[in-house]
Amino acid sequence: MRWSGVSRLAAATLVAGLLVVPSTPASAAPVALGGCGWQSGLAKQNTPASIRAGVLKLSVFDPAKLKLNGDVNWNADPFNDPTWQLWFHSLKWMDSLVLSGNPADLTLARRIVTDFMRDRPDPGANTGAWDDHATAMRTSLLVCMWQHGDRDLRNWVTPVIRAHTRVLINRYAGAYNHGTMQSLSLLASGCALRDSSWRKLAASRLANELARSIDKQGAIDEQAPGYAPFIQRLHREGLKHLTACGMPVPRGAAERLDAVDTFAAHATRPGGTFLEIGDTWPDRPNAAMGPHSRWLASGGKKGTAPDETVKVYNAGYVFGRDSWTDTGQQYSLRFGPGRYVHGHNDHLAMTYWADGHDVLVDSGYSGYASDSFREWSRSLAAHNVPIVEGARFSSAASTKLVGRSATADTRTWQLRDSAFAGAERHRTVLVDDAMRLLLVRDDVTSSSRHALQVLWHLDPSWRKERVDNDRRVSRATFLSQDGAYRATVLQIAAPGRKLPAKAATLSRGYVSRERNDKTRDWVVEAHRGAATKQSVITLVLVTPVGVPVSAQWMEGVRGVDRIAITVGTKTRTYDTTRRGGMSPS
Repeated sequence: MRWSGVSRLAAATLVAGLLVVPSTPASAAPVALGGCGWQSGLAKQNTPASIRAGVLKLSVFDPAKLKLNGDVNWNADPFNDPTWQLWFHSLKWMDSLVLSGNPADLTLARRIVTDFMRDRPDPGANTGAWDDHATAMRTSLLVCMWQHGDRDLRNWVTPVIRAHTRVLINRYAGAYNHGTMQSLSLLASGCALRDSSWRKLAASRLANELARSIDKQGAIDEQAPGYAPFIQRLHREGLKHLTACGMPVPRGAAERLDAVDTFAAHATRPGGTFLEIGDTWPDRPNAAMGPHSRWLASGGKKGTAPDETVKVYNAGYVFGRDSWTDTGQQYSLRFGPGRYVHGHNDHLAMTYWADGHDVLVDSGYSGYASDSFREWSRSLAAHNVPIVEGARFSSAASTKLVGRSATADTRTWQLRDSAFAGAERHRTVLVDDAMRLLLVRDDVTSSSRHALQVLWHLDPSWRKERVDNDRRVSRATFLSQDGAYRATVLQIAAPGRKLPAKAATLSRGYVSRERNDKTRDWVVEAHRGAATKQSVITLVLVTPVGVPVSAQWMEGVRGVDRIAITVGTKTRTYDTTRRGGMSPS
């Protein structure tokens, strides 16, 4: 083991399995970060003048008129939104009062905190005004007051900080972003008040949170790629705060954080916005994340494009495209651990982009209000998945990537799970870059007879054209807004079998791409009657209007069937087996 030129005793501490080294000499005076200026967005929106005028602006919400003179209505909820209440109870919007340099502003901040503590005493649980995230942010405000207060203010605010740190210690949210916010505030408190036990606990937790929240590939564990910029920034701040406080920094942390940039880039559609996987909006990765995000943000003028066009993340993602500069099609697949934090019930789901158009999409999210729509947006029904009807579903079940193969112009992926009781789902996905199509085979095996439903959510930009069902082929088609392109979702009957009378029907779903957004989309529903074995093959593609598309499922030899697909004047056949791979013949 190398000790980087320092003594063995002082050189390293092992925290949560990561080797860490001291960042500053032990004699250096600690500096409390995580107080004033940390998470400063709310303070920038609210000046001392606006606070005194009773006008509060919190994040993306419209300004709200409130009495903020030291007798505050802490039940206020003008937007009926838990996120607004979180920011309100965090008190971080008061940083501007503390930093203004006007003693009267600091006095007002003290009155507001006093009013909060009197009206909102600690309930003994991370709920309401004492939600773990709000409490962490509020602790930061208190440390800011300590940093800028005189002896009298420090004597007053110290026991308030101590009360908050007891909550941070004893009601730790765990190793995800809420826990990291708590750890950073605990570190700031320990650094300001020179409590070594707080600092050591915070450093230990931060190291563990980094190892748990971001894997070695750079994938975040929140199950929502849109959180990548925030998670990366949060842990980069953690490294700065540890250094400033003279605490150990995890070895290799910077490299791990840099890798998040690559993950974020792969999780974007060709237009450079995040795919709506999990609780994700179609925002752009921040250019400060690294060279790949900078390349995306600048339209290729700055930074560098990722080296690979296809990337598999063990956290549960496949991202693929045929090119970064002249993209014809792009897709994503979901597998991995069961639903967690900001994830959805989206295992086996996929998104698909082709010829300049979003085709298959996920639901996104409309905000964190706990209501029926929030539950629907996370449900199976909101995603492009096979559903075993009548079987109990477990959101904790994992899905495995059990096979992959490639030719010069195709990629094939096999996913499998047992998320439905007594049933196995096996999805094979073939992406053909030459033919510009997506071919999906779903095989379901159950211990008892169950009906099967396979859902395909079309991007809201598509207009319904028609649905045709016959015994050999079902076809749902949609037109682009300009009428120049057609999206086709086509199912074909197995050799010697017939499709149900209504193999495909249309229903309406939703896509949410901003707060409170509920934009209608079209959903193609494939239906199969009750059976113990089901096989459904679906073709998805985009073509110029007027280009004919056809497909046929033919019986082969030795259990290997063939799928023949014709697009325009081009025909290609693919070998396929039940619960197996799929490849060009």
